[in-house]
Amino acid sequence: MAEQRDVRWTDAGLSPGPVSGSGTYPGIPQGPKQQAPLHDQAGLLLGHVWTDGQAAAGFSPDRAAGPAGVRASGQVWGIMRDAYVAGRPAAGVLDPSLFRPDFELRVD
Repeated sequence: MAEQRDVRWTDAGLSPGPVSGSGTYPGIPQGPKQQAPLHDQAGLLLGHVWTDGQAAAGFSPDRAAGPAGVRASGQVWGIMRDAYVAGRPAAGVLDPSLFRPDFELRVD
């Protein structure tokens, strides 16, 4: 009877395998970014929502916002995830209606 080796201890066990996606837009832009400032209801700048207009989008918290910017990051991630799952293109994340009523996205 031939000895069966565990695949974890062979070269096959070290090769890349499929990984599930993040469920949201890629975070690395493929070109120039367009961005818009995101404020809370009191007017505090929390950070910037950005997109490359192609496939990538994200949120960059403003350091001066402190913990409020960090908390906003989690909420914005959820908003972006929902937009991604709904099929909204990355260029569409600069729509202020996505962030209401909790936030105000100021698009020029």
